[in-house]
Amino acid sequence: MRPAALLLLACLAQPALATAQGGILEVRTGLDRSRPWLHQQVVLEVAVTHRLYARPRWQPPVCEGFWVERMPSEGGSLLHPGGRESARTTVFRRALFPTRVGVLEIPASSLLVKTRDDEEVEVEVPGTRIEVRALPDAGRPEGFSGLVGPLEVRLAVDDDEVALGRGIRVEVDVYGAGNVWDVKPPDLAARIGREVEVFAERARTLTNTRKGRMMARRIFRFDIVSRESGRHTIAPIEIPYFDPVRGRYATAASEPVEFVVAARGELSRRAPWEVRQRAGEVVLNRGLLLPVLVIVVGLLALCAWALSRWWRGEQRAWQREPEPDPDVLLRRAERALGSDEFLALLAAAVKAGIRARHAFDPSAMTTSELAQRIDDGEALRILRAVDAARFARDESDATELLVSTRRYLDC
Repeated sequence: MRPAALLLLACLAQPALATAQGGILEVRTGLDRSRPWLHQQVVLEVAVTHRLYARPRWQPPVCEGFWVERMPSEGGSLLHPGGRESARTTVFRRALFPTRVGVLEIPASSLLVKTRDDEEVEVEVPGTRIEVRALPDAGRPEGFSGLVGPLEVRLAVDDDEVALGRGIRVEVDVYGAGNVWDVKPPDLAARIGREVEVFAERARTLTNTRKGRMMARRIFRFDIVSRESGRHTIAPIEIPYFDPVRGRYATAASEPVEFVVAARGELSRRAPWEVRQRAGEVVLNRGLLLPVLVIVVGLLALCAWALSRWWRGEQRAWQREPEPDPDVLLRRAERALGSDEFLALLAAAVKAGIRARHAFDPSAMTTSELAQRIDDGEALRILRAVDAARFARDESDATELLVSTRRYLDC
């Protein structure tokens, strides 16, 4: 979460909610901007601090006047606020793209959370309003279609030389944090010439999340077949957009790409070590072969020498099985809370602590065998409780076992 970047809209921080509203300790709702431009991305964020048993689910609002894209939720690390019972913060997000100008409503939403008795209750999350600014008329370029950036455009072909009558695959990739799904397919025939046939595939849109914001990619693929031999150039793909950071219009452009269409039987004869040129790549020719081979052989010899020294110096340590780290095992148990692996990981963490304290390997020993070997009452008490929970298939005291194990390992 990025508290410095959020405009806080609501804050519920009453300790009494922990029982009355399903283990919720705090709810924070925010937007990353309050006066966006038309089509500019706005991230709506709901951060819920809750007890582990609460398992909140967000019922997002139905936002009219926005194009809404779902973003993955994120779970924070374990917290221990004012007591022994653990908690964590779960963050829910939606990317909102306003589709009209003016004051738009973001309605109230709700959280569905579990109580300690495994009953589900509803907690209201307040809504807000947002003011959307119109894009300026000054400097609007010809062909502007409402895209808000910044954007990046890449143009590539799968080969630089092809026989007459054969096709070349062309890919146009538009990427950015804006509404790239509104990008129109480029007119390749106009950029190459009318002597080619263009066969377009259906465009695809992919999304991901980077630094708390949604990023989108629009991919156009074409197969082009030339009717004439010779050298052809695909002119740069230019897409005008509005830059919300600078508050002005700009143009994203790719690099031009060239390819050669050869008459049948006249393709250049390449040696096996020569690489076909793609967009932005360099062809390796015979004149560079000897220096490249010398460099490669030298690097391989250096790597072999360094590897042999490392092997001689580290072979014994590398072959020896590393001792388990109690803290690592405890963190794994915390992450596995509520799963079938939790009790086994917790027992492994305790036994790793015994190994560190008493200088022997207890991993294959039962609790009864350990009781005859060591005088460590706290460790034996935890292991007996874990054995009892395994037998009864009851993890109701899981949080207490975690706290006891953490205390034992910290001593």
